[in-house]
Formats: sequence, C-alpha cells, structure tokens
Amino acid sequence: MSGDPKGVAIFRHRCYLTLVTEAPRSLLTVKEVARGGLGIVELALRREGRFERLCAVKRPHPHLLHSPDAVEMFLEEGRLAGLLQHPHVVPVLDVGKDERGPFLLMDFIEGVSLAELVKSAQRERGALPVSVVVQIARQAAEGLRAAHELVGVDGAVTPLIHRDISPQNLLVGYDGAVRVLDFGIAKLLRSDAPETRTGLKGKCGYMAPEQLRFEPVDPRTDLFALGVVLFEALTTTRLYRGDLETAARLILHGPPPDVRDHRPNVDPTLARLVGDMLAKHRDDRVPSAKAVIDRLREIERRLRLSPDWIDLGAFMEGSFATRRDDERASRAWDVARAERRDVTGSTGATGPTGPTLDPVRERASLRAPLALGAALAIVLGVVGGLAWSPDDAPPASEATPPRPTASDATPPRPTASDATPREPGADQPRSAATTPTMPASALPSPSAAAPPPESDEDEAITLTPARREPRRTRSTRSSTRMGLAGEFWD
Repeated sequence: MSGDPKGVAIFRHRCYLTLVTEAPRSLLTVKEVARGGLGIVELALRREGRFERLCAVKRPHPHLLHSPDAVEMFLEEGRLAGLLQHPHVVPVLDVGKDERGPFLLMDFIEGVSLAELVKSAQRERGALPVSVVVQIARQAAEGLRAAHELVGVDGAVTPLIHRDISPQNLLVGYDGAVRVLDFGIAKLLRSDAPETRTGLKGKCGYMAPEQLRFEPVDPRTDLFALGVVLFEALTTTRLYRGDLETAARLILHGPPPDVRDHRPNVDPTLARLVGDMLAKHRDDRVPSAKAVIDRLREIERRLRLSPDWIDLGAFMEGSFATRRDDERASRAWDVARAERRDVTGSTGATGPTGPTLDPVRERASLRAPLALGAALAIVLGVVGGLAWSPDDAPPASEATPPRPTASDATPPRPTASDATPREPGADQPRSAATTPTMPASALPSPSAAAPPPESDEDEAITLTPARREPRRTRSTRSSTRMGLAGEFWD
C-alpha cells in the first residue's frame, strides 16, 4: 500500500479490486441507530456545500477489524450491493475508510421491517390485508429478480443469491416501497469460493432444503425463503420454528404446508403459489423470480376488482403518518445537537467523520442536570413554602409553554455562541433506529412496547453434517431496524 496515493487504500478480494477512500469531512455522525452481532448502523449527515442528505453508515464491530476474513466479508457486501441499482433494493452509495475502519454509506430509508409491520397489524386488526401482503411480496420478488439477473461491470450476467431473505431483511417504506436489504452473506454464482461442509450461514427457519443438505444454491433458494415469508405474512404464524434441529427436520421432511389451513379466505391461486415456492425439491418450485412476479401481478389484478383492495402506500400512510412525523421531529433535534457539537467541539470523540456519540453517556449527561434541578426544586419548595400563597401563583397565561411538535421539527442552524438546543418533549420520542419502533397508537402495554432482545436465529449460525450444536452470536443490543428472527411471532 506504500505506493498508493495518499488517502486511498486498495483491498484485494480474490480477483476483484475494491477502492476505498477516506471519509470526507462533510460526513457528520448523528447517532447510533442499530446494533447487531456483526456490526452497527449510524445515522449520518452528508454535506457538500449547500447539498445535505441523511445517510445510514454501516460499520463492523471494532473487535472484528482484527480479523482479515471479517473485513473481507464486510467489503464484499459493499461491493456486491454496490452493483445493484434498483428501486426495490437498499443501495450502497459509497464505500469508505476512516480512523474507525471501513464503512458502507447507504440510503437512509423511512420505514419499518416487515417483521414490525406484521406484528403491528396483528395487534391492531389480527393480520395484514391479503392485498397488502401480495403487494409486498411482489415488490420483494422484483428486488430479488434484480439480484438474480445482476450484470457486472464487465457486462456479464452474474446471478447474486441473497441467502438471507427473511421478514427482518425486507424494509417497507412509509411511501409504500419495499426494499431488500442486507447482502452480508450473499453469494455470486460464479464466485470461485467452493461450497463448504463445515459451515452454513443464515436463519434456519428460512433456509431451503438444499442449503441444509450443503448443496449448491441458486435463485430458487431465495424463492423458497420468500415463500416462507409470504406464508408467515399471510398467517402471522412462524412456519418453521423451534430449535435448529426441529426447524431443519420440518424443512427437510415435514408435510407441505397449506396457507388456507390458517387463513381460509386466501385466494386459491395465491395458496397454490405459496405451495409451489415451498416445494422440497427445487425442480418442483417456481423457476424464477420473474415467474413469481407474473403470478403475483395476476393475483393483484383480480384483487383490485374486490372491495377489499387496499393500496400499500395508502395503508402505510394511514397506519404510520403520526409515527413518521414524530420521528422526523425527533431526528431534527438529533441532527441539531450533532451539528452543535461539531461547531463547538464539545465532549465526544471527533474525527474526519465528526463526533461519535455514545448514547448511554449522552443519556447520563442529560439525566444529571435534571436530577440536580429536581433536588434544588425540593429544597427551595421546603424553604419557601411558608411564604407562598395562592395569590402568588402565576396567571394561566404564564403557564409552561407547550413542547415542540412535528411542525417545529426544523430548528435554526446552530452557531458556536448559541446555547445547546432544547430536547424534544416526551410526546416526541427520540428516533431509535433507521426504522424505529412502532407508533404509540400501535404499541401494546409498556412491558411489551420495547423491542425484545435479538434471537439467536437473527445472526449467522454454523451447521455441520454431524448436527453439532450451532455456534451462535448474540447481540448485546437489539436491532430495531431488522426486527427479531427467533421471536418473530409471539
């Protein structure tokens, strides 16, 4: 690397070259929004002159930076996802490297995972409308088709197999657009990496039989996983649940499922499509993503003639408009605080990417003055209580001003001399992730409102022919963007 230009590093991966440039100073880290077993996702503001854009920045965990294999896998994800340009795939805009290591710069998407969406609908109405599920499945299939028909920079068709399709990896935008995300374990069919019988990555409940038999994968492998997702979205029931051995046995030897056993009103044509996608032998499955799209479009055409038809965009607007506005207001305050720190150089590690915020330390720093203020108020109340009378009370017009609302979301640009901006009120909770938790109107009791811990299934597992116990990686913090694999349906 000594001969490389300053600020540029070249990582070699097999026969490919990935150019990684240093992070621009215009990339300002706002906050960490998600954490998984392999990496973290941060919200960042990218600025170039008058151009501004919110982005999601994905980074590997610091301890993984010492593993060349982990770094190669991370950069390979960026390289593969960067080749995809499709409205139903979350794009990777750039790959960079700074003092904290490599990172992927991705589009920031307002929305929720399909896992969150189904659980919300389950609480509110029992299940998602069939027409909504069909639209989600069709758009997801279009994203998979783009991957399966990928054309590389050399002009050659190079199918890309996702290998990790699940409700957590389908992002449903508030605008009604569905996007496939997380190509962390995707595989090019022309890749020179041999199939291995010592390890298998993915979520067991969504693996095709050929994956469990350590056979080569092809596009039909993703279609089996999409069939599982379609079944679960229609029925709000986990199809292949239980421990690794139980789920694998059901996938390999269990009877073919019929979606109408759980939801009798499903269109017979749709039920047959789900059954065809879940065939045990790949030769009996739907042959391609295009064939799935064609059949779903025909089902959509018939459903549009029904009075039960609901457009996906209208459904998301009606279900999440309040939550979306609250998230935007909270995000505006997060950005203002990050900009203030960037200007004043206050506490927090700074570097080319701006301040790196520690959410735990930040919350603690906010709690300390509140506790001190509460104690002072008690003391003053005890000392001055004897001299107070109702006549001294302030008139109603001088009452505490209302807290900021979504309409006040965009604060003025900070300067070094300004005071720290006020935090949004309790009625505008701080955004917790790229696709945060459900709106207040859709949340259950307080004990169930917080996202449950990530399941072991949500991370890559290792499966051997001898059926040894899987080696699992547990996250220390739940990822609100991707949802929960093992506890998807309670």
